Amino acid sequence: MSPLGQRALDMVEYMGKSGLTTAPREPTDDMVAAGMQASGGTETQVRAIFKAMIAAYDADGPGVSDVVG
Repeated sequence: MSPLGQRALDMVEYMGKSGLTTAPREPTDDMVAAGMQASGGTETQVRAIFKAMIAAYDADGPGVSDVVG
């Protein structure tokens, strides 16, 4: 494996250990369905909440360099 590939794997491992995960910028249909079931909200509400959460993390969350170093 190349050094860059190993670094990428190390970053993913570190993310998991830090309680982080990856998520798509747009929720999948399955994600929306799960959100609707958990919240009782409508599809529109669940999509809006998901997008707001992603946007809040993008604005306030650490960048990759802050997490990995």
